[in-house]
This record gives sequence, structure tokens and C-alpha cells, in this order.
Amino acid sequence: MSSLLGTIDVLHTRYSRAIQDPEYRFFNGGYGDMDSYKDLVREIEEQWATDGLRSFLNAKPMTLSWTRYSHHAVGRSTRGGGCCCSSGRGSGSGTIGMESAHAEYDTEEVWLDEAVWESPLKDALPVGSQTAKMLFVRRAPDSRFPKTTSILLFMPATGDEEYESRLATLALPLLEHGIASALIVPPLYGSRRAPGQKGHYAITVAEYMTQSFALVVEGVQVLRHMALGFTVRDGEHFSIDTCFLGVAGFSWGGAMAACSAVMSRLPVACIPYVGMGSPACLCTGIMRWQINWSVLMESKRQTMEEATTDIEQLFKTLSLTRLLKSAPKPKATIASLVQIAATDDHFVSKEDGQNLFNDLETAVMDGSPSQLDWIGGGHATAFLWLKSTFVPACVSAVNALSDKMLGG
Repeated sequence: MSSLLGTIDVLHTRYSRAIQDPEYRFFNGGYGDMDSYKDLVREIEEQWATDGLRSFLNAKPMTLSWTRYSHHAVGRSTRGGGCCCSSGRGSGSGTIGMESAHAEYDTEEVWLDEAVWESPLKDALPVGSQTAKMLFVRRAPDSRFPKTTSILLFMPATGDEEYESRLATLALPLLEHGIASALIVPPLYGSRRAPGQKGHYAITVAEYMTQSFALVVEGVQVLRHMALGFTVRDGEHFSIDTCFLGVAGFSWGGAMAACSAVMSRLPVACIPYVGMGSPACLCTGIMRWQINWSVLMESKRQTMEEATTDIEQLFKTLSLTRLLKSAPKPKATIASLVQIAATDDHFVSKEDGQNLFNDLETAVMDGSPSQLDWIGGGHATAFLWLKSTFVPACVSAVNALSDKMLGG
């Protein structure tokens, strides 16, 4: 109960600050360079429709630089033997980041390594966001945990700026099931923030949309890199021959996970948890108050209704429906789908949850398992049930993937 109350207190503090301080809003800088964003959309869509981004990513080879990472409950972390504050600039400052999320673990049992590399969309990203990063969490050799049989790439929820929350609530519990995790940090979050940015709030609409595009493509790049096989430390080698792959995420992370699963064109497990098919809920759901509407209206001399319609249409330029329409054949490559949606969600409507599942089903291979499970409550309830609901969903999806791939 104390941890639950602590979580509620943190969330209340964060949102109270956002309500009182207009600097903590999305799009304080207005629309930004929308022409460059639209050029990026055209380029990616052309490459996607032509060969599923193969040529695009082959021209941007992924070279990972690995460093050992150690995290401790007292809020300190070490990288490569040095020491720095684990929270970085952004941990715990968003909708789900919690100071109470720090987790103890035995370094003889659990290995953590951080990878950095150049984002394939670095030229479209602001200074400070161009280097991608992720944390790889898995069992140590000869540990008590079962052998690693799969790796899940976890996309972050809105405001989940670094690793701590996903490490505590998802990655560590999943080790009990032989599942390793890769926790990616998106552009504009934590140590990838742009200069002058407040919290996780993108300064312009163009930066927000580019952020989402870049996160999806970075996710695709990670999945394809892992599928080819990779080595971390002390000769540890992982490949799709020994470890199945999947991608999962909560809320915004669920939307990004769905898009990356489709665009990876790999037989992955896909687990969106209270996700949606586009970022549109930011302007249509309960989070709309976090947008600086006055700046947007003033920049184009729009009414509130006109600005809302404008933003909704822009958000649809990054949607699962649009990706599927232009997808090269074969369109269906997902090997296992387990989606969780909430019945009383004021962030993501029931219609949005159902539409996401309907779209994703068209991307699931014939004969592969797919299911949509509804839980009671809403978005906040779903967050509090991450360990009891999201973790089992991940295990179920991975088991179904394993049965599918091994012909069980």
C-alpha cells in the first residue's frame, strides 16, 4: 500500500507542476519545421513501400558500443566503472517515472549492459537526441534464472524517460520466465533531451512527430540487428536461432511497439498494453490539457476547433493504419499477438483499442495466435497492474511464439 500511495503522490506532484507552470507543456515552440518533417515522412514511406526499409537501414549500419551498467536502489548507477546519478536529467519526471521504482538485484545473477549508437534518423533529430541508447537486461551465466529463450524490446510510455521504471516492473520479473529485455530510450527523453526542453515535453509538433518516427525506426533497427546475432560481453552471443524476439510497450509505447513490430518484417511477438494506433489520443483524450493550445492557435491564427483538427490530421501521418496500407508484401509477418486494453480508459478509448487490434490482426501470419484481452479500470489502473497483467501477457505471447516457431 505504501508503494501505491508513493506512486500516486509522485504522479500528483508531477501533474500539479505541469498545471501550474505553462513551460511544462507540449509544443511551447509551436508547430516548428513541418516542411522538414513532411519530407522525412515521404522519404520513409517511399523506402518502406519499396523494400520494407532494407536499403535505407543497410545504408546506415548499426554499430553498438557496449558499456557495463550497474543500478542500485539508492539512486546511483555506474557505467564502465565510473559513477553518476542514475536518474540522469529526466528519470521520474514523467507520467510513469517513479522515484520508488529503483530495484535491488544481485549482479552475480543479473547482467546489465548499455548500448549506444547513431540513430538512423539522426540528421532529422535535434542536437542532443542523435545518439540512440538502450539497456540490455538478462540473466548472468550460471545464475538461478532459467536460460534465456527470448528477448523483448520494451518501448517507453509517455514520460518514462530512462530505465528505472521498466527495469523494476518488467525486465527483472521477466527473468523468472527466461525472458531478457532491451529498454530503449527515445529521442527527447532523459539524456536524449534537446537543449532548452522542459521535462519530456517536445518543444514543437515537428519534433514530437520526428521523435515518434525515429523511435519506431530505431526499434526496427534493434530488432533486425538482434535477429542477425550479436555479442555483448565475455563471449555472450544471442541470435534468433536461440532466442525468439518480441516488442512490447505501455500506452504511447504500445503504439510504437505495434509500428515497430509491423515494420521489422520479422516473426516477432507483439504485446501492446493499453496502446493505440497513432498519437491522436494526445489531443483527443484526457491528456489534451498538456498541449499549449494558445501557442498553436496564435501561430496559425486558428480557433481551438481548427487547431485540434489540424493536430489530429498531423498525428495521422504516423499511424499503424497508414503503415499497413503501404506495406510491401508479405504484409503479415507478426508471429504472435497479445494485446491488453482497458474498458474504462480516458486516455485511450475502447474504440481506439479495438481498432488497434483489428489493424494488427491483418499483420499476423496465417495460423499464428492473436488475442485481445480486456481488463477493468482505466489507464492509471493498468499502470499499477503492470506486474500482474503486463508481465503475464508478455509470457503468454512469448510462449505462443515459441509454440508457433517450433511447431508445438
